Amino acid sequence: MLDFDGDLLGAHVSLSFEHRLRDETAFATVDDLVAQIHEDIRQARRLLSSGSDDGVTRGAFPRHTP
Repeated sequence: MLDFDGDLLGAHVSLSFEHRLRDETAFATVDDLVAQIHEDIRQARRLLSSGSDDGVTRGAFPRHTP
């Protein structure tokens, strides 16, 4: 959930995986891991911004009330 800044404690949340970014990888250093996380985020943003926005929700998510 990129750019989400909220409280989900007690909320029911559904999400879907739209794309697989890469296989599981072992990293030699923490810096290598951090660099890959930043690249994963860039790639996710590119993938989610291309094509249709169907099924991609941006912004705040409403709180579920039973």
